[in-house]
Amino acid sequence: MPFPSSHNFQSKRSFIAEKLQIARKPIKLLSTRQKFRRKERQRLSDSAKRNRTYIRNSVLQENADCNSINVATQSNVNCELTETSTLSDTLIDNGNTASFSFSSSCNESSDSSDCIYYEETFQEKLASCFVEINLTHVQGNSKLHLLRSHSCFHNLPKDYRTIVNTPREPLELFQVEPGEYLHFNIETKIIECLKKASLKNVKVIELDISTDGCTLDKSNTMQIWPIQCRIANYSNTKPIIAGIYRGPNKPNDANKFFKMFVKDINTIINNGGIRYHKSTIEIKLRCFVADAPARAFILYHRGHMAMQPCSKCKVCGVYNEGRFVFNTVDHVPRTDEEYGRLYIGEDHHKEGRSPLSLLPLGMVSQVPFEYMHLVCLGVTKKLITAWVSGKYNKQTKLSGALINTANNRLKSIAKYCPYEFARRPRFLNDYTKYKATECRQFLIYTGPVVMINLLNDNVFKHFLMLHAAIRILLSNSPCSELVVFAEVALKKFVFNCQSLYGPTFASYNVHGLLHLADDFKRYGSLNSFSAFPFENNMSIFKKYCRKPAYPLQQLFNRFTELNIHDKRKTNTVKCPSGSVKWSNFILSCGIRDNCCILLDGSICIIVKIVKIDETYHLLIRKFLNVSQFDDVGIPSVLLTVYKCQGLSADAVSISLNQVRGKCYKMPLATDTMFSNFSSSDEDENEADDLQYIVALMIHTDE
Repeated sequence: MPFPSSHNFQSKRSFIAEKLQIARKPIKLLSTRQKFRRKERQRLSDSAKRNRTYIRNSVLQENADCNSINVATQSNVNCELTETSTLSDTLIDNGNTASFSFSSSCNESSDSSDCIYYEETFQEKLASCFVEINLTHVQGNSKLHLLRSHSCFHNLPKDYRTIVNTPREPLELFQVEPGEYLHFNIETKIIECLKKASLKNVKVIELDISTDGCTLDKSNTMQIWPIQCRIANYSNTKPIIAGIYRGPNKPNDANKFFKMFVKDINTIINNGGIRYHKSTIEIKLRCFVADAPARAFILYHRGHMAMQPCSKCKVCGVYNEGRFVFNTVDHVPRTDEEYGRLYIGEDHHKEGRSPLSLLPLGMVSQVPFEYMHLVCLGVTKKLITAWVSGKYNKQTKLSGALINTANNRLKSIAKYCPYEFARRPRFLNDYTKYKATECRQFLIYTGPVVMINLLNDNVFKHFLMLHAAIRILLSNSPCSELVVFAEVALKKFVFNCQSLYGPTFASYNVHGLLHLADDFKRYGSLNSFSAFPFENNMSIFKKYCRKPAYPLQQLFNRFTELNIHDKRKTNTVKCPSGSVKWSNFILSCGIRDNCCILLDGSICIIVKIVKIDETYHLLIRKFLNVSQFDDVGIPSVLLTVYKCQGLSADAVSISLNQVRGKCYKMPLATDTMFSNFSSSDEDENEADDLQYIVALMIHTDE
């Protein structure tokens, strides 16, 4: 029916009505964009039907031939395809839809008899690559434009967002003054975590909860406060992001901030757990992990600068030189009953109730003091400050010559720093820039070797008490006598701070050392409830937020793309060439990673690694002279710290399962020998001539 030649409006209207009546469609004028979207949906639907028909016919044909399914991958595209070969074009065109292509795993909830094992298409592999290297939209579109210029890949999508399945639906955000909040369903996130970690036959899950703030820009104008969870009773699980707040400052009200999280957790607990693999998994809350400011914010108590800041005991500080200090060691403990329900202590509590009081969580016993902020960034950096700057007591300040000697020792030890450390030791002059991992390395490994004969005897023994106590509390299963020693050593450390460093040294962090032993008795190793895993996960917010506008929307899109396409295993340790992975550590013949302790207590150097019949064998030389390094009321050998010298002439072969653990080997020599050391990692012949301090590696970020 031709369109009326007249431009009369009534003629046009009657023509459209007649046309739509014939087609039996409602009278609705579609815009150009709507027409394009409808046509695109129809095209994808037709392609999907063709794909399903092809897959079904292929599977039936293969089953009839050999009772097996072997679908060829589409990644090797033949450049000589003709126009009649539409199957490959269709698969490449729709490879971004996971349900239309073959994959190496099946849905966890589906029956095993219905699973079809398949390989990724080229487009899926390309999407996984784009997501893994975190390409921006501009970079992705540029690469797609180049690929599409080749005849083999002309059917790839034009837009990067199509290939990586970027969500198109509007995102629901919630107002939490003075910013906004993005919430994730916790049950869904836990199930995703269980699938990625390949956990089965799980009966109970223990969750650790954490929150902390970070800034997205260098000007500190925009803050991110995520709520994170972690499955504590299973290893190889990354923290789960349950919600993200974004605003110019931290949330005004902790209850509004945690409202949806508390609701989700209580719903799961009231339902008896979560459904996974056709069974119900019980959820228990183990503890809340946070630094002092975040802990005070969530628990609604006064901050660490107040007179009564401690949530564990009723300590009362003494005002001295503009701050409250806590030099005493015996205090009345608080209880969950009076803290969580009665709110006893007006000088400690703020007005309002903590959101944690709405959860089955003891607000005293299940809110531990974690050692990353308390010990590493707190007390250890405070000690180095006293030695380098003399801030608290001029008598403990080191001279410039002694600081240079310490720097030379750190420089020499740096080439022995094992592969697992992200940062090698830096000079003491850079202590203000030390990260938590560097402070941890100094406290439990390098510090005693570097500071020996530099500090006076009383100050050095005082430092060794902290070193010994933390090494004991980082161990997985120390004997009860060692735990008692650690508790006493921490009390002595706090008590002697005033006489060695002055009356203003014993801050809130120093006082917190008194509660570490109690938290250890409840939760085990300090590693198991540290903030390291949560802090390591904070880097993803800066990584995936690419521009200042709409940060929550960007993070949601990146997390969705990662969940679809990221194929990497969680918490894996890269194994460099010429080495072997043992437990979570790397062993090799290089001087950084060649020291280990055997099950029989022998300490040895790895000379060669041989693989025989899929089994690794180590050719080793044992240290002949092994003794203790220091004694602060307990021999250092009980802390797995040894002084070693002299290697056996003959090398012996052992199997890998005879290794007990990896060791950090540090040379102990005169300072003239230190200054003559080469900075190269290739000089490995000095082992026969030097004394070494060897410490079993006990730290972990899990």
